[in-house]
Amino acid sequence: MDWSEILTQSEAEFTQEVLAYLESVPWAGALVQEIGRRGGLSYKNKPLLFEARVAYALAQAAITAVEYEYCAEVGASRVDFRLGGQPEWLVEVVSIGRSDAVNEATFHSGPYFGTTLSSPNASQSMEERRRSEEGEALLVVQKIGEKLHDGTAPIKFPVPSSGKYHVVVVDMRGHLGGGDIMDWRQIAYGAESVPLEYRKHWLDKNNQQIPLRGVWHPDNLMRSAATARERLHAIMFVAEEHYVNGGLSQGAWIACNPHLFADEAAARGVLNSFPLWRPTKEFEGT
Repeated sequence: MDWSEILTQSEAEFTQEVLAYLESVPWAGALVQEIGRRGGLSYKNKPLLFEARVAYALAQAAITAVEYEYCAEVGASRVDFRLGGQPEWLVEVVSIGRSDAVNEATFHSGPYFGTTLSSPNASQSMEERRRSEEGEALLVVQKIGEKLHDGTAPIKFPVPSSGKYHVVVVDMRGHLGGGDIMDWRQIAYGAESVPLEYRKHWLDKNNQQIPLRGVWHPDNLMRSAATARERLHAIMFVAEEHYVNGGLSQGAWIACNPHLFADEAAARGVLNSFPLWRPTKEFEGT
């Protein structure tokens, strides 16, 4: 059974408390109403329920100057949250669900359930290559990129200006059980950011093996990659294990954009004040 596709009792009970609390938070009303319109506490609503827990964490951090579905004047697109103050934050949320490739690689035999993924090789079709841990990592890179570029132009986040920072918060529970820091580092920076034994590879157009290219990797040729290098300050990876106050941060790890921070000290000076971040795990600087 894939727990990422099930609304567990603990998640439902805590999120019910979250929604009740958010009903009294003026800026969160539209989010609570949208969840209600879509059926409330349902596994189909998991992305919105995660968004609600992000909103709850902001409210619990006493962030009062919050705007939900904020237009930063990048076309008609909107970013999930604007946090006013000094500094100012624009925060977009994305949930990684169970992919079609994983569904295709999953088998059932009586009471047994499992998934078979193999590393891509030149003899495979593209569809077969996607049924791999490497393909799943590339899918997360793509999903983050879709929050920055619509295939034609940048969306949501403007060109950075002084005192304003941009973060994508990623719910990783649907990615191979959530993954770990070695997976997340490669998604952010590329395979070269981890020791050899953890590195993931893909195949280029000539079927030659190349290291996985992360969101900010300079050799990432996805349309969204240049926008990510220019406009996205940080990625916060979340894989909740406990649905409690503070649980969002307990399962989190944050990576910062080496193209926008001079060094790790500069990154720490900003990201350690990000309201959703409680640095209980390794912070990845530049």
